[in-house]
Amino acid sequence: MNTTNRLDRLLDSILPGPQPLYDRLSAHRRQKLKRTLRWAQKTKNYQERAGDGLAKALSILSGQDREEFNSQRDENLIYKAIEELPFTYPSDLALRPDEFLAVSQDDVEGVVSIPTSGSSGLIKRIYSTASDLENIIQFFQYGMLHLVEPGRGDKVSLMMPGRRPGTVGHLLTAALDRWGIACHVADFIPPDISEAQRWFEELIRREPTCLVGLPSQIFYLGRLFPKIPTVKSLLLSGEPAPESIRQALTDDWGSEVFLHYGLTEFGLGGAVECREHKGPHLREADLLAEIVDTNGRRLNDGEEGELTITSLSRRAMPIIRYRTGDRACLINKLCPCGSVLRRLLVKSRMADDLTFEDQGYLTFSQLSHEVYELPFLTAFSASYRQRPQKILTLNLGLSPAWLGRSDEAE
Repeated sequence: MNTTNRLDRLLDSILPGPQPLYDRLSAHRRQKLKRTLRWAQKTKNYQERAGDGLAKALSILSGQDREEFNSQRDENLIYKAIEELPFTYPSDLALRPDEFLAVSQDDVEGVVSIPTSGSSGLIKRIYSTASDLENIIQFFQYGMLHLVEPGRGDKVSLMMPGRRPGTVGHLLTAALDRWGIACHVADFIPPDISEAQRWFEELIRREPTCLVGLPSQIFYLGRLFPKIPTVKSLLLSGEPAPESIRQALTDDWGSEVFLHYGLTEFGLGGAVECREHKGPHLREADLLAEIVDTNGRRLNDGEEGELTITSLSRRAMPIIRYRTGDRACLINKLCPCGSVLRRLLVKSRMADDLTFEDQGYLTFSQLSHEVYELPFLTAFSASYRQRPQKILTLNLGLSPAWLGRSDEAE
């Protein structure tokens, strides 16, 4: 294979054959979508909401089954099949999670509960079977090989919570264990400074060569404490990372910085960057991504809109055309690594965008790009109000080294 992307090597191992990998992948995606639609027919949610649409979609996918491989035909059939199916929203999962189940409770291996955005306080419960978890573990297993190497003495520290089945800590630990690489689940930095000091001392004791965490958390760590000399690579996940924060982390840590995108609703693993750093490669064997406009019309690759995802391998909870609320675009130009996988560029959470009357919007990532260039910053939040007068408020956290230096901060 003429590729340095480890995810392509995973695909090549699970989709063997003499045909080009992209053709094999497209045929695989079409067959997995058919299976997902059949699983969806077993759920109360899609029986009621999609009705005969599922049968129609299956008919489109099955009407031209042939032995020869044709990636363009298969991709066209895939998107044609789902274009009339209804969208799924976060509130649907929060209000009726059990109605998305396509298996019995006895077949559920992991359950993760996450809050919805906004003030409703509703909780989404995400169910996974053993096979669902295995697909994510394989993605983490090979995706992490862009950051760490077996036999080199690498150690990973995860600056996120989670040890229960289905959580990021459990899945990442299981994935790295297959390469003999230790993973320490460190959790978030404690808000209390004395507890944070003890947390940092434990982190140093682990001698990590790779840190995984929210961009804001790793940025805060670098501004709050001395650089950890053993760290060689950083994986940013859980929130959009503007170029300025990537550059700041590169400067602060002297480490190689990678991006990852994932959603708990789809098992956390979504897209991960290769060593060319041209954007995260989408897990296309398991996820079908669309970018749609405000009217729900699918946009072309390269156009920016809302990321919508259909699961292709989730047995417990098949989810169709899920509106993620993330502003993104898909890049179909060949990456220098040679991968067949498209790249996903996530710009912002649409709910976090600041909307100005008759003047468009400012994404939180655009604002972050400017703010993270401030040398005294540890963290920030922003709010905007239109009336009685237009006021944009920034709340800035100052690093200890800059406290008392208001002249420079201004």
